[in-house]
Amino acid sequence: MVDAVDSIISYFQDELIAFPVLNPERSDLFLGCISQEGRDEILLLNHDRILLNSEIETITQGHSKLFQVDRKANERRKDGGSGRKSFITFAIGSIFAVGIDEVKEIIDLPSSLLQPPGLPAHFKGMLNLRGKLVTIIDARTMYSIPALENSSSSKVLVFERDGVDFGIVVDSVEAIVSFADQDKIKIPDFLCRNSENGLTEDITEAVQINGSDGKSQSLPILSVKSIAARVKQSVPF
Repeated sequence: MVDAVDSIISYFQDELIAFPVLNPERSDLFLGCISQEGRDEILLLNHDRILLNSEIETITQGHSKLFQVDRKANERRKDGGSGRKSFITFAIGSIFAVGIDEVKEIIDLPSSLLQPPGLPAHFKGMLNLRGKLVTIIDARTMYSIPALENSSSSKVLVFERDGVDFGIVVDSVEAIVSFADQDKIKIPDFLCRNSENGLTEDITEAVQINGSDGKSQSLPILSVKSIAARVKQSVPF
């Protein structure tokens, strides 16, 4: 259990700073320190070592004795559908979600991009991402949403789908949530067709979740396949 999911970051192995050995018994809990310009230093935990901690193992065994799982209820859950899946939630004016397994990586919004001529308005440019060109799309412009005044928290969700490498600029990355397939709600076809800005055409499912205020709200799930097709159709080269 953690207080909150703050953000998702990427780093290269050579950016990892060795952690000073202060206590030999605890030093193997840390892989090192990540230092990025304009951000606080981040301590990288060794999750393999934490999961092997004998104290956690003892606590887990104690709780399993206190809270016995009803076998029949467990079987009903297994028969009810597939397991839970994880999604990344992010903001483009409102909150949306996309499958975490569909996101290749998440990066900060680059300060400069390659600008080939003849790009549509929603194309921000091309990014050389470790030797591979990625098309960067401004989600707000693509969906006719007014521009964001302050883009300091903006992130780029990078995808690779159907031979297309592209990134979507979002206002912010919010959290990671999990829910089962049977919790999803299919969006009626007529709502997907009646779209002025194209956004609902890229949404085919939603799920009911509890918001920060405790009230139930619908979380739309964006279809990466649909977005990739939209990007591919509008690529001018």
